[in-house]
Amino acid sequence: MESVGRLDADLLVIGGGMAGLTVAAAAAQRGACVALVERSGALGGSAALSQGLVWTRADEADFLADDPEGDLGLFRVVRAELPAVIEWIAGLGVGLGGSHPFGVGREVDVPAFVRRVSRLVESNGGFVVYETTPTRLLVEDGRVVGASLSDRAGGEQGDVRVPATVLATGGFQASPELRRDFLFEGAEALAVRSNRHSDGGGLRLGVDVGAGLTAHTTGFYGHLIPYPMASFAEADFVPLAQYQSTHAVLVDLRGERFCDESRGDYVNNQEVARRGRALLVVDRSVRERFAGYGAGVPDDRMTAAGRAGAHLVEAGSLDELAHAVRAWGYDGDRLAHTVSAYNRLVAAGGGGPAGAVPRTGNRIPVAVPPFAAVEVQAAITATFGGLRIDLDGRVLDGGGVPIDGLYAAGADAGGFNVYGYAGGLGVGAVVARRIAAGLVPRAA
Repeated sequence: MESVGRLDADLLVIGGGMAGLTVAAAAAQRGACVALVERSGALGGSAALSQGLVWTRADEADFLADDPEGDLGLFRVVRAELPAVIEWIAGLGVGLGGSHPFGVGREVDVPAFVRRVSRLVESNGGFVVYETTPTRLLVEDGRVVGASLSDRAGGEQGDVRVPATVLATGGFQASPELRRDFLFEGAEALAVRSNRHSDGGGLRLGVDVGAGLTAHTTGFYGHLIPYPMASFAEADFVPLAQYQSTHAVLVDLRGERFCDESRGDYVNNQEVARRGRALLVVDRSVRERFAGYGAGVPDDRMTAAGRAGAHLVEAGSLDELAHAVRAWGYDGDRLAHTVSAYNRLVAAGGGGPAGAVPRTGNRIPVAVPPFAAVEVQAAITATFGGLRIDLDGRVLDGGGVPIDGLYAAGADAGGFNVYGYAGGLGVGAVVARRIAAGLVPRAA
């Protein structure tokens, strides 16, 4: 691209995913001149790779049951304002799909949203710049007043000077270094199931000007995927996600259960991440239940995993299955014992002797032959930790004081969830629209 030189605008938005697009559109609609800077060659970010579900939990009880340490104050804001945000998206002429099956929200036509936002920004005198990265934030008298930009090759492009800057680069999941530093040792090896440009750019920019980080940074969202795999591309993200783990038995190399699988596939994913790999065991009833579950899945997910090169075994009995998995390093004898013990556990209502891993939901025995087991690994979609913000999206310093002129939304803003999951696109869109409303109170 040609050098941008020095440009002035009302608002600089760094990152073109759901959060960045929302704040840009809402601000432009209110009359602001917006500079939207995107690192890649297209807008949409990880939202463009998702099913476009803009959602959150149904109520406070559900939110806290799933994530007791999550930010209840922010959830209350998201829950209250999400319906209006979805109505606003529809009012832009963007199509809506089905409702979220377990929470509150709708599917959004992300490509249509991208097109509409681009037109809104440019029709109001703003601009969208692609393949460009901010190298540093500009600070004058303690206030952030814009950013210096560079192109894909590292060449200087110039400065954008603005009254307000929004960080919306999508988190740090694409950075092996930051995954190791902020999640846990070994997290650098996680498979990345998201936009590969989200490598902590917003976090680094914020920290460089004194931004504080959330207290918890180790949680993340993602889904289990098959193991091993020769390659893992965007087309595999949905078809190969092993959502059926919530109704399965997960065992480690010792053949032992290690988590309450019913809490959610995203929770199981975090548990497996710390073990490297695990075995997901189901019977015929579970396999049939999840056959074709989700978009883009022509048959059941375990068959798709086998085609992708993963370790998959199908057997007429648990003993046969246990014998087969020894070749992958698992204690087959212990596995058969574990599944039998699990069946007794759920028959007793999910409780069990001291030391037994409980089963709080989906109390269904794994007992209907044929049986199947697929080896799985963890994949990361989005990080939970990040920059500290207040309810209006203002970035806070280490002492909890807002940094003048600096805002964050989406995965760059951490703390909404700690370990559970209450939606990513939903909270990003709500906070982004609140930022726009606070910066541009009245339409021009």
